[in-house]
Amino acid sequence: VYPEGNNSNNNQYFAKGAGTVTAIEGLKVTIQKADGSSSVVECGAGADIVVEVGEVVTNGEPITTNPNVGGFGQEEKELVLQDMNRL
Repeated sequence: VYPEGNNSNNNQYFAKGAGTVTAIEGLKVTIQKADGSSSVVECGAGADIVVEVGEVVTNGEPITTNPNVGGFGQEEKELVLQDMNRL
């Protein structure tokens, strides 16, 4: 989180209310709520949006992937031991 209060690109973004995704413009996701109002979630640069227009979301549901999981080629495939005596 930056000093101004906005999230950095190392954060996962969540729906600010329950409703239907009505528009995705660049990094802005618009959610139409049941009462007719809408909320806009502005995602940071590099965010990977995982919802689609027309999708129903709940309050607090992730709308982007979590950038802190994996990355940098880190995959849990196998563990290579260099020397058994170093355990």
